Order: sequence, then structure tokens, then C-alpha cells
Amino acid sequence: RGLCDSNSNVTVLGDLNAHLTAWNATDRDTTQGHALSGLLDEEGRTQITRDQPTRYSPGGKSLSLLDLVITNQPHHVTNLSVLPPISDHCPVIFDFLVHPSRTARTRLPPRYS
Repeated sequence: RGLCDSNSNVTVLGDLNAHLTAWNATDRDTTQGHALSGLLDEEGRTQITRDQPTRYSPGGKSLSLLDLVITNQPHHVTNLSVLPPISDHCPVIFDFLVHPSRTARTRLPPRYS
């Protein structure tokens, strides 16, 4: 079914082996890429990693964007960068802004005199 409860804030990251040329960094589409894109549209999620490949095939003949950052809070993902490869994959780093709940209150310990 879906990625999660539609009211939850979710971020998913990983090597998902889903190719989609619409993400501007891969040379082909796959069934998995189309399925993931459809699921993201249906669930209101955004694939953040774009425009730069994250995997280089042996010999560098083929470039792919496989290491994805998916969220329903895209404004919380900042400073995303794809670093040079450390194997056949490139590390993807980013900052994720976390805000405390507005309803959460800090409870202070009682003061005794």
C-alpha cells in the first residue's frame, strides 16, 4: 500500500534502483521508476535528489540517479549535495530541519522552598 499514514511526516532515503529520466540524471526509465513516481504522486511525496547522478557504472559508461531522498516535507530538506563517488555510488548529504511541536511544552520540575 502507501508509504505511510497520510498525516505523518516521512522521509525515506536509499538506493532504490528506480530509474526515471524525469529526474534529469539517468539515461533510461524502468518499470520501478514509473511505479515509484506514480506512488509518490498518489501519496503526495517529493523525490528531492535531482539533476546529478549518484551511481557510476564500472568504467563510467553509464550514469544513474538511484540514491533518492523522498519526503512529504520538501521544505525541511536543505543544502542537498551529491559528493564524489566513494565506490560506484556517491554519498548524498543534506540538512533536515526539525522543528519542535508547537503543542509540546517543556515541563519544569517543581520548586520546593
